[in-house]
Amino acid sequence: MKSFAKQLVNSAIPPGWKWSLQRSRVRRSLTHLHGPRSVRLKKDQAVVTCVVRNGAYFIDAFIRHYQAMGVEHIFFLDNGSSDQTVPIAMSYENTSVSRSTLPVSSNQRYFKMYLAEQSGPGGWCLDADIDELFDYPFSSSIDLRGFLSYLNANQYTAVFAQMLDMFADAPPTGSAGRQRDLKRLYPFYDISGVTRTDYATSEITREHGAGNTLDSPGAELFWGGIRRTLYGSNCLLTKHPLFFPQAVTLFPHVHMVNDARLADVSAILLHYKLTENAIEVAMQNRDQFIHNSGSYGAFVDVLRRPQGFTVQTQTAQRFTDVAALEKDRFVLLSERYKRYASSLEQGGDRGCIPIAAEAAGRMQ
Repeated sequence: MKSFAKQLVNSAIPPGWKWSLQRSRVRRSLTHLHGPRSVRLKKDQAVVTCVVRNGAYFIDAFIRHYQAMGVEHIFFLDNGSSDQTVPIAMSYENTSVSRSTLPVSSNQRYFKMYLAEQSGPGGWCLDADIDELFDYPFSSSIDLRGFLSYLNANQYTAVFAQMLDMFADAPPTGSAGRQRDLKRLYPFYDISGVTRTDYATSEITREHGAGNTLDSPGAELFWGGIRRTLYGSNCLLTKHPLFFPQAVTLFPHVHMVNDARLADVSAILLHYKLTENAIEVAMQNRDQFIHNSGSYGAFVDVLRRPQGFTVQTQTAQRFTDVAALEKDRFVLLSERYKRYASSLEQGGDRGCIPIAAEAAGRMQ
């Protein structure tokens, strides 16, 4: 009876009011623990935002990666960690931590929206899970400000990325302590099990990203990959992790923004789901994300097999750099972006950016 009454009340509330009420509830639930609540950015700067629970295994590598990339600040929203996640985050410079213990399964989008709206006014937001390390093509020659300058010059407002699930071909060694190098410990990937659907016409885009415009012919959504091979999960691998918050509609889906102009270059998220602590993470996610509990439960069953768990496939490849994934169409690179990268590699000025004809037209 209570459930029916709740459904009746919910059906009577206009959708816009529900969003406002939920967002207000999230804001009231937050306790600020550390660091500034926001950092004013220039248009060629970015902050990282991350909703996390019990991420101590990953957090040092996470912070080191993004600080080396050149982000201005990292904002964590802790969802009730019982490990050392919060003390570790607070031990670094240029970090902020807030906390909410509302259930993540029904509030994840609103957590992400709060962080994106609050954290870095004036600049870009890079939203990443604690087990995701963002990278983009030619990042060794195009620094982050150069990459964002390219996006700004061409009036792009978001970048889509594919999750690349990383793994070891044997139990990892040298992983004790906090200073573990995830890229060294988990150097392999296998995309032979990835399936693809057209980005523009897919059902999930029609429902959550119909206002997005593409500047990359052949853009696709990716699904499954090694996780489907191992335990049958046909998970969505595509995200919009990098975006200009003031110019898009935030998180109609936890993986997506809407009303964005998507760039002519895509990126990757090195994704560390298949790590030595995988069973602890999978059990936590199984209990937290009720709508995905079956998938996480299947993963737990695989991890508990008597023979142990290692990933060994004939089609595994060692990761070298993002641009090398173009040959498998795992990332998209326009000729314009390649010219920009080539000019910087030859010592050119990052201010001399090739501009799309349609962007130039809008500037006039």
